[in-house]
Amino acid sequence: MKYFIIREAADDANVYVSDIPDGLQRKYQLLKGISRLADWPPDLAAKFSDIRPEGMRLTDWIPTPFGWLLISERFKQILEKSGLAQVEYLSIKMKNHKKKVVGATYWLVNFLVLTEAVDRDRSAFEVDAGEDDKIFRFDRLVLRSEIESKGTIIFRLKEQPQLVLVREDLAAQISEAGLTGLRLVETSKYTTYERSA
Repeated sequence: MKYFIIREAADDANVYVSDIPDGLQRKYQLLKGISRLADWPPDLAAKFSDIRPEGMRLTDWIPTPFGWLLISERFKQILEKSGLAQVEYLSIKMKNHKKKVVGATYWLVNFLVLTEAVDRDRSAFEVDAGEDDKIFRFDRLVLRSEIESKGTIIFRLKEQPQLVLVREDLAAQISEAGLTGLRLVETSKYTTYERSA
């Protein structure tokens, strides 16, 4: 089966979150498979970024520089119906540029298991200088055959935890539902620094 990487559908009118929400401690744990449900702040709110002052349209996937999967209730319902296991849905409110809470509650999907999925022999990449089990940059990403044949519907990549991959059947559901704010890039076409057409 094919897999796709979630990327931003670039549109300056869409909301972007660039700052760590006030009250969020140990944000690094959200990329390490550590449970946060017990100590999650109940009124945590993410603010629309001042980097993008025109970004006021709430979408089903909100991009951040942190690699979080920050999603709408509509996106969450699709994931819940898929039977996805070993994740936590952590509630987060959204504040506009004037720091007023707007819209419905959003959810931060915390993956409790990270998936080692890269075929290192067939991929082209640069290893992270600080952690040689992590990948800093992909020039070509090829997944292991067992992931392509029987991998889960969505997962966070252990070798580069900022990346979330979705299987083609979930990609079809996302497309059919018209979820906004994201685009899906097939792994065979993915590079860390996208080449211009």
